[in-house]
Amino acid sequence: MVDALTGIADKGAASTRKWWFTPTSNHPDEITAITQAATNKLFDRGITFATRPCLSAGQRHSCVMGVLIKRLSFVNVHPYYITCTTW
Repeated sequence: MVDALTGIADKGAASTRKWWFTPTSNHPDEITAITQAATNKLFDRGITFATRPCLSAGQRHSCVMGVLIKRLSFVNVHPYYITCTTW
C-alpha cells in the first residue's frame, strides 16, 4: 500500500499537485510502529496527513484524546478538527 501511494505521490509531484491523506484514528493504541514507519515514508515523499479523530462515548476522558493527539503529531499526522459521537 505504501509503495502504491508513493507512486501516486510521485506522479502528482511531477504535475505540481500536493497530496493530502486523511486517515481516521480514534484511539492512541491505533498508532503502532507499522503506522509510524508508513507515515514517515509517505511524509518524506511529500504527502501531508490530516485527520479528524472522533471523541466517542467510551473516551470521555480528555487524557485519552490528549495522548492520541500527541501520538498522531509524533507520526506527522495533524488533527484539523475533532468530532464527537452522541453521548
